[in-house]
Amino acid sequence: MNAHALRALEFERVRDLLAERAVSPPGQERARQLAPLTDQSRAEALLQGVDEVVSLRLRRTSWPDLRFADLRPTLDQGRLEGAVLQPEQLLDVARCLEVACQVSDLFCTDEQRERRPHLALLAERLVVEREFPRRIERAFDPSGEMQDDASPALRSIRSQLMHCRREASKQLERLSRGLGGSGEETLVTLRGGRYVLSVAVSERRRLQGIVH
Repeated sequence: MNAHALRALEFERVRDLLAERAVSPPGQERARQLAPLTDQSRAEALLQGVDEVVSLRLRRTSWPDLRFADLRPTLDQGRLEGAVLQPEQLLDVARCLEVACQVSDLFCTDEQRERRPHLALLAERLVVEREFPRRIERAFDPSGEMQDDASPALRSIRSQLMHCRREASKQLERLSRGLGGSGEETLVTLRGGRYVLSVAVSERRRLQGIVH
């Protein structure tokens, strides 16, 4: 098909509309790279897949959330010796595996293999890994912060840290009560991860430590 025919059919416009409806960056990229096929058998096979998706979508009231990130930069980084992935990257990997499991559960059934063989064949190529996403979700919250349940050792360490912080805060509060100047309030605050005790100027000489 020549360029004039493609312009007359507004092929690029149709392709852009398809890309806008894709919910993942790889899907959007793939949609924008589509080109007319010259192989009739290949085109008919793809159209069969489209028909199968449409027929299933019309029959179902719910549909999997297929959004996931572009993992190619993360995978390239993970192949480097000594590379360490950040929590956000691990969460993206877990999310992609969850999508693969949802798609597999939807299409890789005896009923779908019989009624929608093209989609079932495509879905069977997916990597189905269920334990890794569960482990990542236990280790990190959605913001990427490591959760206490990530390991027993971490839970114990954080419990000890909380106890030490409470004790340090109590000690500083007791100290602040004896350092307040006349008519001045002494406060205990946390700045840059360090406890700070505000004192009256007249009381500065009584303290040992860093005085700003």
